[in-house]
Amino acid sequence: MGDLESAVPRPRVPQQERSRATQARILDAAVRVLTESGYEGFTTAVVSQRAEVSKGALFKHFPTRETLLVATVRHLFEGQRGNFANALMSLEGQNARERVRAAIRALWDLLRDPEYLAVLQVYSAARTNAKLASALGPIAEEEAAETHAAGTLLFTSFGVPPDADVGGLIAVVFYALEGMAQDEGFNGEPTPGYYEQAFRQLERLVMDLIPEEE
Repeated sequence: MGDLESAVPRPRVPQQERSRATQARILDAAVRVLTESGYEGFTTAVVSQRAEVSKGALFKHFPTRETLLVATVRHLFEGQRGNFANALMSLEGQNARERVRAAIRALWDLLRDPEYLAVLQVYSAARTNAKLASALGPIAEEEAAETHAAGTLLFTSFGVPPDADVGGLIAVVFYALEGMAQDEGFNGEPTPGYYEQAFRQLERLVMDLIPEEE
């Protein structure tokens, strides 16, 4: 039976599909390595080991450490963008204040996630690496545009006119939460109640722009 089974042709997986699967495996492993070991500990050798692929296979897809880092950042952002979109969709049916409160906390959870904090290490390192900075710049611009679009859509659902200037408020909320997340990463959690007070202040800023529900 064994000889007969081995004689039966097995379906061949197209080369392009195998290539995509290998690339996805490498990027998933790269995200784990970046999150666990940070920028300094991120090496192609460690990633190839975690992905269980040869260095040759890794370099076929990502010729240098920098190209792998850039692809990893993009891959990570895409995953987080999907998670945040799902979180916003789950808020449908709640009143404006409940949705604002939940949206702020969903963004907070994203920005304090170890994966996001690891990405910030990469952007920090890019300050002294012109080639890396050049490659990462467009990704940062795309993410900023996506954040603005998601925020604008959320405000529109609250009855705020589509042409209202909400960009500044979105930036204030985003960078306030990002700064708090970085501070927590460096210094640990602050005194009890600190975050809740900050969330309430941000909530008030947002609610001031939203028409009162009838």
